[in-house]
Amino acid sequence: MAPLADYVGNKIPNHVALRGTIVASRVIGVDHGVTTSASTLRVSQWFGKNEESSLVLIGSTGMDRDTDCAGVFDFSASPGEEWLIFGQRRDGKVYPDPLLSIRLVDGKIPAHLARQLKKH
Repeated sequence: MAPLADYVGNKIPNHVALRGTIVASRVIGVDHGVTTSASTLRVSQWFGKNEESSLVLIGSTGMDRDTDCAGVFDFSASPGEEWLIFGQRRDGKVYPDPLLSIRLVDGKIPAHLARQLKKH
């Protein structure tokens, strides 16, 4: 997992940090119990140098079943949810880092993250 500053400061190519609301989500594949979904995110704020107003997030659930890591690396989002996303851009889509990305409650970024985001 890359440090937060690498996502925010565009220090590593294709790492992005952004905030937005899920407007649609659909399953795009199921393979060996792993479900992959595509969620359209309406971007409200970029942290770094990006301009898109919406993009597609790709996330999976059901990974690492029957291990101590079951569910740890899962990512899924539903329409109406607001998210703070840290991820990697590939092929025009963003793959969220499930250990850093968080669903926002009442539109508030947790204080410890807000402080780090303001530094960049």
